[in-house]
Amino acid sequence: MSTYDEDLFKKSFIAAMYWTYGQNQERQFRFLDIMGLSGCTVLIVLCFLTIVFCALQVYWKMKDAENIMSAKTKELNRQLFVTLIFQTALPFIMMYSPVGLILTLPIFELDIGRMMNFCGASAGTYPALEPLIAILFIRDFRRTVLCQRTKKCRISGINTFSQFSNSRTNENTPSVFH
Repeated sequence: MSTYDEDLFKKSFIAAMYWTYGQNQERQFRFLDIMGLSGCTVLIVLCFLTIVFCALQVYWKMKDAENIMSAKTKELNRQLFVTLIFQTALPFIMMYSPVGLILTLPIFELDIGRMMNFCGASAGTYPALEPLIAILFIRDFRRTVLCQRTKKCRISGINTFSQFSNSRTNENTPSVFH
């Protein structure tokens, strides 16, 4: 009511209301909403722990295979692993944490007001930032996007077009192809 001048008992909304006030202004907890918060919190924690577990498994596999990889493969794996770390941290920072805070802070009667709009803004911005991580941390992507030239490997002394055209010459072929 104080932030948006709306009465939540007269409007429908999608949020948790952890308590209401009775006729004598006593607080009445709404256990279904509290259980919903608990379910969301458990889900967020399990997702994050799964991500950490999988990242550690990838790290240990890469560490074990380090001795049999070439220097170029090691470097590419390192770039991909750093990219994975940042692509994991980005949704945690931009989606999991804000949603978790917005669900949890009202229990402690902390007024977050218009800061709740950050969830929508970050959810809309996140898809645009996700590919930038790969572009920044994978060297070949970064070089391509920044139009940096790399060394090109050339095979000298072979002209495949002339070899192909010479094998198919006849009188009807224009002289441009000879």
